[in-house]
Amino acid sequence: MIDLMASSDGDIPLFIRIGSGNESDKTMFASLIKEYENLLSEETIYVADSALYTSKNLHTLGETKWISRVPSTIKKAKELLEMNLDNNWITSEKKGYSYQEKKVNYHGIEQRWLIVLSESRKKSDLEKLAKNKVQEKTKIQEQIQKWTQRKKKSLDELKEEVKELKQKLKYHNLEVISYKKELNSHQIEVYSGEFELEENQEIISLLKNKAGKFILATNVLDEEELSSEEMLLQYKNQQSCERGFRFLKDPLFLASSVFVKNPKRIETMGMLMGLCLLVYNIGQRMVRKELVAQGKKIKKPEGKLTDQPTLKLIFKIKRLLF
Repeated sequence: MIDLMASSDGDIPLFIRIGSGNESDKTMFASLIKEYENLLSEETIYVADSALYTSKNLHTLGETKWISRVPSTIKKAKELLEMNLDNNWITSEKKGYSYQEKKVNYHGIEQRWLIVLSESRKKSDLEKLAKNKVQEKTKIQEQIQKWTQRKKKSLDELKEEVKELKQKLKYHNLEVISYKKELNSHQIEVYSGEFELEENQEIISLLKNKAGKFILATNVLDEEELSSEEMLLQYKNQQSCERGFRFLKDPLFLASSVFVKNPKRIETMGMLMGLCLLVYNIGQRMVRKELVAQGKKIKKPEGKLTDQPTLKLIFKIKRLLF
C-alpha cells in the first residue's frame, strides 16, 4: 500500500509512504497527517476523503485544519441529504455545482458542513433510480406470476414467501388483497393470492431529494480564511493524489514486472517511484506555468489546443508551440 500526499498546485508529491496492505485508511489518515505536520514549517489545510471523518480521527487532529467528505451513513448527514433543499442553493464558480452551508457540532467539534449538489451526478443518480425501480417491479411481477401458475400446497408456505419478498423490497409496496384456495386436477387443495403493487413514494421521494448530493466538512470556521467556494474547489483538487496514483500504476512504469519480497527493497522501490513522480510533476508544472505566462498553447493529437498539457503529451509531440 502506498500513502501519498500531494499539493493542489501542480500535483507535487509532498509525502509518500509504503505501508502494510492490512492497514486501514480510517486508522492511518490522522496519524499520517500529524506525522507530516511535524515536518512542515508552514500552516496548511489537509484535504481527505470520508475515511478521515471519524470521531477519533477528528479529535486526534485537534487544531490541525482539514476538509473532509462526510460519510452519508452518519445520521445527521443522512437527514440533511434526504431533506428537500430546493431553496437557497448558491451556484458555484465550478460549472455544474451548487451548495448550501450549515453550522454543525459533531462529537463536540464545531465545524462547517457544505451540502453540495452536482448536476451531473444528480442526473446519473435519477437514471439509476429509474432503472432500479423497473428491475424491482419486473422481479415482483415475475414472482406473482409464478405464484399464480404454480400454486402452493400450503397456505403458510405461500404467506412465508410473500413475507420474505416484502422484506426485500426497496422501491415498492406489495399488499395482499386476498388468498385463494382451490382444488387442482388431482383434487388437492392449493393456494394462490391476489396482490396489489405500488411504488413506495416515501422512499422514492427521499432518494430523489438525495440524488446528486454529498457533504463536505471543515473545522475552519472563519469564512474569510476558507470560503464555501474555496472549500469545494480544494476538495475537488483532491484528484491530485488520484492522478499521482494513476501515474504510479501506469503500465509504462513497468512496476508490475518487478518482484521484490524484502521489505527494505519494497520501500526502496516505493521511494524511487515517488522520486519519478516528483520529477515528472515538477517538470509538468513548470511547462504549464510557462505556457500560461507566454500565452501559448500546445496542440493535442485530436486537434484541440491546451495550455495545461501533460508531460507525457509533450514527450510525444515534436511541434509544441502555436
